[in-house]
Amino acid sequence: MKLSQKILFITTHNLGTNPRMVKELQLALSLNYKVSVICFEFDNWSKQLNEEIKSRFSDIEFYCIDAGRKNILNWFSSVAKEKVYRLICKYYPLSNAMLSQAISRRSNLIINQIKKIEEADLVIGHNPGAIYPSLFAAQRFNCKVGFDVEDYHPGEGNNIYLHHLTLTLMKNFLPKFNYVSFASFSIYNKCKTSIANLNNLKTLVINNSFSQNEFIEPNNTNNGKLKLVWFSQQIDKGRGLEHVIPIVNKHNDLMSLTLFGNLNPDFKKDFIDGKSGIHLGGLLPQKQLHQQLSHFDIGLAIEPGKDLNNELALSNKVFAYLQAGLFVLATDTIEQKRLIEGMQSQGELFKKNFEDVEKVLSQLHQNIDNIRSNRINRFHVSKSISWENTCSDLGLIWTSLKIS
Repeated sequence: MKLSQKILFITTHNLGTNPRMVKELQLALSLNYKVSVICFEFDNWSKQLNEEIKSRFSDIEFYCIDAGRKNILNWFSSVAKEKVYRLICKYYPLSNAMLSQAISRRSNLIINQIKKIEEADLVIGHNPGAIYPSLFAAQRFNCKVGFDVEDYHPGEGNNIYLHHLTLTLMKNFLPKFNYVSFASFSIYNKCKTSIANLNNLKTLVINNSFSQNEFIEPNNTNNGKLKLVWFSQQIDKGRGLEHVIPIVNKHNDLMSLTLFGNLNPDFKKDFIDGKSGIHLGGLLPQKQLHQQLSHFDIGLAIEPGKDLNNELALSNKVFAYLQAGLFVLATDTIEQKRLIEGMQSQGELFKKNFEDVEKVLSQLHQNIDNIRSNRINRFHVSKSISWENTCSDLGLIWTSLKIS
């Protein structure tokens, strides 16, 4: 075996929008692998966050592809191919490469970058557009290959035709990987029933938890208001907030809600302006955000079950709340229900149509002393789900592949 193994990570996102892959990068470095990454650059809200994360990884070799129109020919070609292949495949079967480009316009841009790289000992893909390129890279470098299913991609959004294409891609290629990881038990179970031969390869569920050293013991919050918090990369409609904000406004003498993330100005105008009890915390670096959570009582995991993936996924905010010692208030989507029912002392469910959320919030306010008195215990109990305890199985799989 080589003294220093090289892992190539491939994603159609950037680091700022793929915190799950960032944790894998940290794991690989801690295990003394050489690491390189093929990723994209976006000129949007995530740019500054992406650059900040990249600056922490001076030992990683980045191959960054522009996702915009700086190279107008590459941009136009990738967009045109995506549209044409989505049209053609309604009538004729596509080649593997064409199917991949029908799923994501960035797929071919990744292939072009792979052709410029000399070697890798293990390839790990993230996001559907990286499925075929990851296998292409593994064949080119004659090495092992893994893939992370962070979401149930055939269940994202409402485009039924794209659902079919994505599931076809996953059926064709996931069984060819040496291992596949999943971000929740429900996603894993759905993939097992939808995709043949997954049981013939290494599989594991990796929770979206974080390093425990990013969290601090909860503060003694003793004022009478129930302090609610919610965070995401984007503060916008369709996330359930529009159902909760009016209730907080109505009961602002009893509760407050702080939102962290990049705020859509239209959402602010339509749902926040003029409302009492709503506070904006901005878009913070991950560790700073996690430490800010110690100032709150209740973490809101208000997934509205807008599509199948939303029912099956388990967001990283749930684990951040738990690891910060907060009490979790979650909608009863399939996967959140499975989690919360297994740790009832740390959270409570309400209906995803929000019909009982006002009643539940009122009950939690009445129970505020008990919630606060148990915060330190919740904080220490949740250390068991930290990334340090979760990632060891992934590291063992990398080692078991016997990279040569």
